[in-house]
Amino acid sequence: MDRPRHIEDLADELLSEILSFLLRPEPRPFDFLPALLNPYTMSSSTSSTRGLPSEANSDLDRFRLVNKRFMRIGTPRKFSRFVVRFSEEGFKRLEHLLDMQLACYVRHFTYMVRPFYQGSGWPQVLNGVGIDGSRVPISVLRGRLEDQNSLTATNRDLALLRRAFASFPSLKQVKLLRLVDKTDNYLGECIRGGPLEETVVLDWEAACTRAITNLGIALSESTCKPIQFYTPHTHTITPEMTTKLLQVPSTLLSTIATRLTSLDITFHPITDATANITALSTVFHNFFLATTNLTSLHLSSLSHQPLSIDHVIPPTLQLTRLHTLSLESWVLNAEDLTSIIRRHSHLREFKLHTVHLLNGRWKDVLSVLRYEMAVLQRVALDHVNYSRLPDRDYRHPNGKVNWLGITPEQLRALTVDDLGDDGVRINSNQAWIWAKWVMARPR
Repeated sequence: MDRPRHIEDLADELLSEILSFLLRPEPRPFDFLPALLNPYTMSSSTSSTRGLPSEANSDLDRFRLVNKRFMRIGTPRKFSRFVVRFSEEGFKRLEHLLDMQLACYVRHFTYMVRPFYQGSGWPQVLNGVGIDGSRVPISVLRGRLEDQNSLTATNRDLALLRRAFASFPSLKQVKLLRLVDKTDNYLGECIRGGPLEETVVLDWEAACTRAITNLGIALSESTCKPIQFYTPHTHTITPEMTTKLLQVPSTLLSTIATRLTSLDITFHPITDATANITALSTVFHNFFLATTNLTSLHLSSLSHQPLSIDHVIPPTLQLTRLHTLSLESWVLNAEDLTSIIRRHSHLREFKLHTVHLLNGRWKDVLSVLRYEMAVLQRVALDHVNYSRLPDRDYRHPNGKVNWLGITPEQLRALTVDDLGDDGVRINSNQAWIWAKWVMARPR
């Protein structure tokens, strides 16, 4: 008779598979963090030592403490995600991970930054002047300012990021998150409209610029394969950022570009957006020509000025691995838009949000999407329109058509000229039905 079988008799691979069903599902790429580490609920007293081997605060931790074999099986899963906050304590955690030779398991790296405390009035703040009676813990502010000054003066943050990325052979994803907590919110409320408003600043741009720069340097020096790079708040292109980008060596930008699989850029509203982007045209062209592994691209222009997207994307650029393209808040010519689409006819997702045409017709864009995009699986045309103003007495010729009541068979039979594109204005239901018409294309 066969002896009784126990869980210890199962192969390591099978135990790991069983473990994956017992633990919570992994978050999707744009889920910031598990609830335990949500940056919008985290207070200043939250422990920064979570994730270290000494604690047993989850099912996975308890599994690892059963015996040495379970420890070996559970450790790669335990340290597949690692979170670092911009603080002395946060970087001590990272250093501890490296010293224990656990960095080889990290696949998802999250870097959380809070606004830099800039300005000349911080001595008054730390003495409680101007914020008396507030809920801001002065001791916490003092600690954060000391951490900021210490890390930036010694470049300890960059040194440890370099060391970490050199030890991340399995890295697949990097997230840069803005850490917002009650302390900074209260501080902002106290400063706003008070005597310190002109002397102290909560500076997100300086914090994010330093983080992105250091992550870029660390990534460029590593042997990491192509990775996904996510930020919850897209990095904006301002005049100050223009100057900084022009100073970055082209070889460094190209090295970073080859490692990226996802990219999200927003152009900030400024006085002369055209001149600003024109100055960066060569930088952008060289950068995008090196993004050979890019699979997802989102470009947003918040300048509300007619910008030529050719200043950003080279007119001949073909990203052979790109499967998702998203454009938001651009004023474009139909010819430029159709050129981009044709050069990426292998797209699976194409999304437009608040894109207005300056010249040309939407029906030309729709024809290309329907008849020349063989593998397109999803198209979104949210709030698309024309940028030209109609006459005062203008009435949309198809304003009374019940587009919502049309069936799929009828939709498939329509030609592009049946869609009611008058070249002047698009009513609320038209863009929705246009997207449906594109996807109802003949197979």
